[in-house]
Amino acid sequence: MTAMQTFVTPEDVENAFYKAVNHGNLSDLLSVWAEEEELLCLHPNGTLLNSLENIRESWREILGGQTKIRLNFRRIGYWRGSMIAVHHLLEEMQSDSDDVSGIFRVTHVFMRGAYGWRMVCRHSSPVGNDFVMRQGAAGRRTLH
Repeated sequence: MTAMQTFVTPEDVENAFYKAVNHGNLSDLLSVWAEEEELLCLHPNGTLLNSLENIRESWREILGGQTKIRLNFRRIGYWRGSMIAVHHLLEEMQSDSDDVSGIFRVTHVFMRGAYGWRMVCRHSSPVGNDFVMRQGAAGRRTLH
């Protein structure tokens, strides 16, 4: 069994999240989430996930799909207290096909615990009509 990674700052958590997504690494992505009973993850398509199990399955589908995505981000605002931090970002999603792209407003909420900082909430919403997701023969699927 490997030791749990300690994230010293909320920025460390965020950087690890994006690195995991961009490398398609589900276990690293899950390591940034807190081990809380109730977590929140809201994808741009409106799917609200409220447990680590639901978050795991959703990201497993996203990272395991045929379309590989890359997320680039820029922090546009933040607030940090001693135990909670909130980051607001602009996020650009690119893919290896023309099927998926977009710019999103993202909010991450972090909580400090025994193993440093962890994500407890991620909310992503498309900016205007910039989100493109074409449905192929397989039908609708969550991509982010």
